[in-house]
Parts: sequence; structure tokens; C-alpha cells
Amino acid sequence: MFYILVILGSIFIALGVFLEKENKDLKKKDLFIDELYNDKTQESKNLQNNEVKKTKLLEERIEDIEEILFKKALEEEIKKPKAIEEQEKEKDSLEKYKLIKKYEKENKSLDEISKLLHVNKGEVLLLKNLYKNS
Repeated sequence: MFYILVILGSIFIALGVFLEKENKDLKKKDLFIDELYNDKTQESKNLQNNEVKKTKLLEERIEDIEEILFKKALEEEIKKPKAIEEQEKEKDSLEKYKLIKKYEKENKSLDEISKLLHVNKGEVLLLKNLYKNS
């Protein structure tokens, strides 16, 4: 019985040594895999940081371009309406004068003309005097 116990003990010791050797190999492989994973993770973070930086730069450039375009559009819009408004006022007042002349030919009174054109009597008189001399 003693020999059986010694043989079993020797087998277990040999098995333990063998398993410990395999465990060390596995640990080395795990460390290698961890290093690869950490490297890939770091590369991924660097790429993400670069992408974030590029995105921020692009957003800033887009904002600058939008600001420039908005300023130009605003300047053009400010310039155009003034000229357009002046032209429309001239056309509008000339058309009103033509209507006034038409209504006068139809023998309408000053009150009736001002009601038809939806303007004050003073404006009707002013338009008559302005275009009468021209």
C-alpha cells in the first residue's frame, strides 16, 4: 500500500508540474494577447481623437464660411431692397397718378378718388402736383 501511495503522489506531482508549465505558456499567450489588444485599443483611440480633431476643424471652417456667406448675402440684401423699393415707389406713384387722371376724366371727386385708391386726400393732391409739372 505504501508503494501505491508513493506512485500516486509521484504521478500527481508530475501532473502538477506539467499543468504548471502549460499554465505559464497560457499566461505568456495571455500577456501577448493583452499587449496586442492594448496596442489596437490605443491605435483606435488615436484614430478617434484624430477624427474628432478633423471634425472640429471642419465644423469651424464651415461656420466661418457660413458667416462670410451670411454677411455677403446680408449686405447684398440690404443694397438691393433700397434700390428696388425706390423703383417700386416710383412705379407705384406713377400708376396712382395715372389712376387719378383716369378717375378725374370720369368726373369723380377728390373724396371718391382717395377712397378708391385707399390713400389720403393730401397724397392725391401731392401726386397731381408732382406729375402735373413733369
